[in-house]
Amino acid sequence: MMSHHKQYILNLLDNQNFIQWLLCPSDEADTYWHAIMETDATHKDAIIKVQELVKSVKVKEPSLSFGDKQMLWAKINRQTVQKNRFRVRYAVYAATAAAAVWLVLLFVPSLMRNAEVDYRSVLQATGQESAGNDVCLILPDQKIVSLKDDNVELIYDTDGKVRNAAESALAQSNVAAATDADALQLNQLIVPYGKTSYVMLSDGSKIWVNSGSRLIYPSVFKPNKREIFVEGEIYIEVAKNERQPFVVKTDLMNVKVTGTSFNVQAYKDEPAQNIVLVSGAVTVANAAQKESVRLLPNQLYSYNVSTSISQVDTVDIYDYICWKYGFLHFSKEELTTVLDRLQKYYNVEIVYNKGELEHIFVSGKLDLKDNMSETLNSVALAGDVNYNIEGRQIMITKK
Repeated sequence: MMSHHKQYILNLLDNQNFIQWLLCPSDEADTYWHAIMETDATHKDAIIKVQELVKSVKVKEPSLSFGDKQMLWAKINRQTVQKNRFRVRYAVYAATAAAAVWLVLLFVPSLMRNAEVDYRSVLQATGQESAGNDVCLILPDQKIVSLKDDNVELIYDTDGKVRNAAESALAQSNVAAATDADALQLNQLIVPYGKTSYVMLSDGSKIWVNSGSRLIYPSVFKPNKREIFVEGEIYIEVAKNERQPFVVKTDLMNVKVTGTSFNVQAYKDEPAQNIVLVSGAVTVANAAQKESVRLLPNQLYSYNVSTSISQVDTVDIYDYICWKYGFLHFSKEELTTVLDRLQKYYNVEIVYNKGELEHIFVSGKLDLKDNMSETLNSVALAGDVNYNIEGRQIMITKK
């Protein structure tokens, strides 16, 4: 009889979820398989052995179609594993090695198409200073295009070609289309403080990008999933496609939908990340808390980064999405929060004593299309404070 340990190794090689985790790991899969290793020492030893074996194999992909690879794997599995299962007890590890080699040959290319994108590496490759005072579009070939309009509008067609609504077609638009059908052509849009942008993706989804934000997205989505990454704030209207889920990622959360409208606020220098649902339904997965929450319209999911506390509240969604119309609306909001938002929008430095202003709350609507002085006059009146402008620095003091 074959030992339980050897049988488990063979079962692992028949488990597509295990192979996908082995070759293309993700946070969710890591949690699942590490939990299995913690509950059974035998399973842990078998998993580690297969991990080490596959890591030691370096092969080049043969030029076969995915259908051919599946058929070939099935044939190898029958001949190497099933027929020898009862005859070659001492050769189980050799068979395992052969199977692992073929797994690498057959499944790495197809799994890599679905591999998790390392968005942190993409962000680290380009600093915020790359944009300067202009909106900056980094094309898939890493070519940088500076867009000087205050409200840049980028429109992608179904082939992944892009044009700027304010400047007709971009000279670099043809670069966006992939030459390799399996390559994910990622664009990065960097919107500096003081600017906003609009992007219509190749699937028809519409995104309003707030100041001080970064958006990473492909020229054309792959058939199985639509996925983008945001650092900062966006409002998005997702084109409905039930067969192709849409995922918005931040450094802490995943928001999964098929077609809906919602706001994502995930500035790296703010204490909380927020998801506000306008229409439809979304599922928010929080990697830090390992929780999943389903939101309904008019609900806010908020996660406090410093306290690791999350909560769901019913809110007036207009307060959270009016920025895309050029307004800020506050209802009994802390004055310091309002000042921080204005600092981002106008790209200025607002200096104040937090202890002096922390108990001041304001309500009202600010028209961001007004010049900065008019906006500050409204804030000073509502908060009973003084302000003094010195170049790009604004001093706020309590009266």
